[in-house]
Amino acid sequence: MSNLVGNPYRDLMQLVPSILESSPKRGVDVGAVYSVIHDALVSPFPKTRYIVGTDAFLGKYVLSHFPGRLVDFTVESAMRLQVYAYETFSGSRQR
Repeated sequence: MSNLVGNPYRDLMQLVPSILESSPKRGVDVGAVYSVIHDALVSPFPKTRYIVGTDAFLGKYVLSHFPGRLVDFTVESAMRLQVYAYETFSGSRQR
């Protein structure tokens, strides 16, 4: 990640691969995604953004009701906690 030298988000971006490995395998139903994409494509006035899935609804709520800095701090803390738990319980160090 040499292109991130001097980037204030460098440390956080380096955590992403570890977080993705440790995240539970879950996703939104393909039919629900298809339905939303279809609606967006055939609508004469499509929305700018579409929300699909429980995590997206929760994220929209949090982002719209809390200050941006609080949301950023909370997300960063959660990501670091997931990496710490992954490293602690899997016995590997990813840094």
